[in-house]
Amino acid sequence: MTTVYLSRLLVPLSSIGVGFLFSYLGVPLGWLIGAAISTGTFAALGKSVYLPTVVQRSGMIVLGSSTGMVVTPGVGDLLLAWLPLMLISVAFSTGLAIVVTALYARRASLDRATAFFSLLPGGVIEMANIGDKYSANRAVIGAMHAVRAAMIVLCVPFVAGLLSSPTIEHAVNHPDVLIFRHLALVLLIGCLGGMVANYLKLPAGWFLGPLLLISVLSISDGLMEGTFPDTLVIVAQVIIGMSLGYKFRRDTITQVPRALIAGLPIQLFIACVIGVTAILLSFFLAASPVTLLLGTAGGGIAEMVLAAKLLDESVELVAGFHTLRALLVNLLAGPIWKLISGSATSELD
Repeated sequence: MTTVYLSRLLVPLSSIGVGFLFSYLGVPLGWLIGAAISTGTFAALGKSVYLPTVVQRSGMIVLGSSTGMVVTPGVGDLLLAWLPLMLISVAFSTGLAIVVTALYARRASLDRATAFFSLLPGGVIEMANIGDKYSANRAVIGAMHAVRAAMIVLCVPFVAGLLSSPTIEHAVNHPDVLIFRHLALVLLIGCLGGMVANYLKLPAGWFLGPLLLISVLSISDGLMEGTFPDTLVIVAQVIIGMSLGYKFRRDTITQVPRALIAGLPIQLFIACVIGVTAILLSFFLAASPVTLLLGTAGGGIAEMVLAAKLLDESVELVAGFHTLRALLVNLLAGPIWKLISGSATSELD
């Protein structure tokens, strides 16, 4: 029993230590990535990793609320102007998944339904649940999406950091830190937003709910200006990093080794095609390559939006890209599979 408690204490301490090291070295999302790598190592080795649900949700609420505070008026017009590109990006990433489904199924000896739902740019839980309705393998889908999200979260911020060039204005023009009673009020509002979003089954609801609700209040000047204490944001990053690393449990990885080995190069190919396309588009659209890279990357909503915030990029656009992608993919995954599987059956007949 003592050993278990010591192990549970060692994991967060190690996560904090590695997160501090990565942050000190200037790694984008250093606290989150460091915690993810540390926790993932323990989990992959079969060590006891314990992170209560309430702690995970608290971290999401803090990050969602703090990110919502940076949203500015005029965001509606901004998102409307970028809506066509957002829709195109969803169609492009989904199309890539459809194109390589047969290749992945063949190389991993999987049925096409499992291969398809494993490659779609949707959430881990959502894709596993939807795929299960079409007799797909939940274990493979869950493992592939967990590894894909982790790979993108670990790699994309590095590339974004290299492309990013913070201005002097961003470095010196920060609002004051919220006083305690204002901070408590914002967190209470964020918690309410998370509860509503979770009830509505929105993707990443405990992050997206606070972000959306507080963004609306910020835009309408219904909320005080200010930022969250750095320490609180760091703790939230460590929590999210630990929850990401937890998905690398030994039972998950060893359950579907062939699917993972065959799928990783394909997922890497899809991510590279999307990333290069986003960067090239930024030159034609006179847009920030970092914003487009973070917005179109198939990583988690929370991690990509947080990266945008830390790199002084457009939080609104990145959140818009990911929210629309998640909603459309989750809504259309089933109908798309019915369409393409029906077409495939007809061809075989």
